[in-house]
Amino acid sequence: MIDQVVSSGGGWCLCRQGSYTSCAWNPENIVKVPFIPALRSMLYEAKHATSLSHSNGVKTKTSYQIFHEMLSWYLRHREHCGSYFFYGLDVSGNRPEEYVSANEVLRYRKLRDGAEYNSSRLSYSCLLNDKLLFWRHMQNHGVPTPKIYGHLAYGKVFDPGNWGENSLVKLLPHCNSTLIKERYGGQSGKGRGGPEFVFFVVPSIESCGNQDSGASFYRQLPQSVKSGHWIIQELVAQHPLIAELNESSVNTLRIQSFHTAGKVVIPSMVLRVGKPGNFVDSRWLGGYCCEIDLSSGKLTGRISYRSKEQNRERNPEISRKTCNLPIPFFNETLSIIKQAHQSLEFIPSIGWDVAITMDGPIVIEGNDNWSLASLQSFQGARKILNEIDPEMFAPS
Repeated sequence: MIDQVVSSGGGWCLCRQGSYTSCAWNPENIVKVPFIPALRSMLYEAKHATSLSHSNGVKTKTSYQIFHEMLSWYLRHREHCGSYFFYGLDVSGNRPEEYVSANEVLRYRKLRDGAEYNSSRLSYSCLLNDKLLFWRHMQNHGVPTPKIYGHLAYGKVFDPGNWGENSLVKLLPHCNSTLIKERYGGQSGKGRGGPEFVFFVVPSIESCGNQDSGASFYRQLPQSVKSGHWIIQELVAQHPLIAELNESSVNTLRIQSFHTAGKVVIPSMVLRVGKPGNFVDSRWLGGYCCEIDLSSGKLTGRISYRSKEQNRERNPEISRKTCNLPIPFFNETLSIIKQAHQSLEFIPSIGWDVAITMDGPIVIEGNDNWSLASLQSFQGARKILNEIDPEMFAPS
């Protein structure tokens, strides 16, 4: 939620997004829980699972079945399945064998990344993790991305086009809305400086066209921004059809792509929608994601929340609203992602964040450290990943 709003005399508004739990599917955040603590957690979760009832009459498994499946998962994958209820594995008929574990994805990245480029001791992931390099790389390959107006580095402002030092007054004369993001990292909204979003909203072109407004803008920057590496980026205006689901956040597509056998394969795509009033489309801050039928380019009406309570209750109104809703520029989006990943062929798999505007898709960022959250929100990913890489994702 938004916990602070500060307005300056120059017409700028600073909004700071509150903290939230880090993404459980991030491999760097995986905690290898010892067996005894994991066993206790399994017993507790299985015991209390049946206290939550599905409002739509869906039949759930018994506490014994849930505990048995959690224990089997731990013994098979050497990890506690913290996503058991998120995946809906407590629902009768859903089979854990159809789902991929986080450790399997870790192994895939380690082996496939090493086979692709570690022989030359190079890592191309910097082109994804450095937002400024990413922007320049995508520009060079004709992939549309949000415009970057400037680069803030230790109290100085640089022009992103020629790396020369410049002033905010010269860099911001044509902007209506901007946001400031950490230059490095930032997957799932969490940068190296902490799980925080900082937005600067410019109400009008006139407000940033004079020296006083530029100075006012800089004075409002937190000290952490003045002392680190940040980028000033265009705030994307999303397509009205997407904005109808929630206009306070830029609702983005999370697209998973794999570069294999010389071609790009896209097995999964979901639409992430923010909670009303939030700037961010994250499920970790109360939002939800919608399933997309890749054969038609339409939403199916199935939605997924972060919490198991919300996933049990669902939301019939949202389901009706999203059912058969077409994604604008769907085919163009697929083409853009394939074009973008072809330019990064040395990175085997990428999770892309794409915004849809009135003019078409815009690639916000790509993550080599992608999560299983979107890939397995509505069904297990083992079958589709096994088709892409049978050696890595064979049925367990």
